[in-house]
Amino acid sequence: MKVFVLFFLACATSVYADHFIEFDWSNVKPVREIPGFWEKRHVSLRPRASNTPRRRIVNGEIATPHQFPYQAGLLFQFTGGTALCGGALISARTVLTAAHCVDVSSGGTVVLGAQFINQVEATQQRIPVTTAGIVLHPQWDPSLIRNDVAVLHLSTPATLSNIVSLIDLPPPESVTTFENFPATVSGWGRFDDNLPQSSDVLRFYRGTILSQANCILRFPGVVQPSNICLSGLNNGGACQGDSGGPLTTTYNGRHTHIGIVSFGLALGCELLWPSVFARTSFYNDWITANTV
Repeated sequence: MKVFVLFFLACATSVYADHFIEFDWSNVKPVREIPGFWEKRHVSLRPRASNTPRRRIVNGEIATPHQFPYQAGLLFQFTGGTALCGGALISARTVLTAAHCVDVSSGGTVVLGAQFINQVEATQQRIPVTTAGIVLHPQWDPSLIRNDVAVLHLSTPATLSNIVSLIDLPPPESVTTFENFPATVSGWGRFDDNLPQSSDVLRFYRGTILSQANCILRFPGVVQPSNICLSGLNNGGACQGDSGGPLTTTYNGRHTHIGIVSFGLALGCELLWPSVFARTSFYNDWITANTV
């Protein structure tokens, strides 16, 4: 079964002015249109021309300003451009994201406190991350899309407030699979099949966590115990541009991070198919050990 990773590249430049990083959003392209990404480590993830993915957060909603204060936008440099991904703030210096968003990157910028990511907003914090600040899971395997987890160490700490705040990880003693829990995924991914650009405004989709057996049936030989799946009912879910973003639920009365956007079906989103995430609780020890 053909699957694809869910992010795309914005051909952009960035400059530093008054400690606020500006970006040129005039030419945004899906990753499949920038050949450099598919070279070397990612060649096995290349979608076939016959089933090129066209996906978005469908039947989702526009977030109210700062509804997801832990949401991060990632703009990371690659040979062919600047990749747009998502992430989640788990400490003042650490963002949790997908390994495939950053594993051949030369560094980039984390955007916090954004509603319209491509606009200059007074609430935004744009913080650089160097190559040394990219920490990939040591068993990340791009050929199988396994252990698709990374943390980013920010060059300077985020300023925390009600606009920019942390998301909890599952408690260490948690053994729940979160099956049938309501869950939410958020991001700036593509929202219309006929438009090449990502969403300018933060969007979200609420679905239900599938049983592991049900998800394995949908992705035989691909989904592992280290994955968690969100139902695709109402044709909703995570899509291109949302990679690395958070899947969250309420657990013991607290908003809790339970998944990292990883991959989905290459044939398209309007097929009632699940979105697949790296399961946060599976990586709790590694994430905690690499949080600064």
